[in-house]
Amino acid sequence: MPEQPPSGAEWAEILTSMERELARLQQEPAAAAVPWTVPAAAGPIPPELADRARALAAAQRDVAGELERERAATARHLSALRSIPGVAARGGAVYLDVTG
Repeated sequence: MPEQPPSGAEWAEILTSMERELARLQQEPAAAAVPWTVPAAAGPIPPELADRARALAAAQRDVAGELERERAATARHLSALRSIPGVAARGGAVYLDVTG
């Protein structure tokens, strides 16, 4: 017998789970995201949950953008650190002036 698509209540649970995961990532940006796959027989989201799903998708895009900005900032910082010559390159002590 074919699997029935999730009901409105099941879709509400799916969205709640996704909202919880998003909130966790907002609190702990370095945490690994839990992979998510669409339920096998998901079917369309019920119309009464469409606004909630759109809001969730927008919030996910915002978090993804923030994570990308953080990744870019980290890459810039690493690049700056790599530009500092190492002690071995000079053969002696090196002092880094961090105030000016």
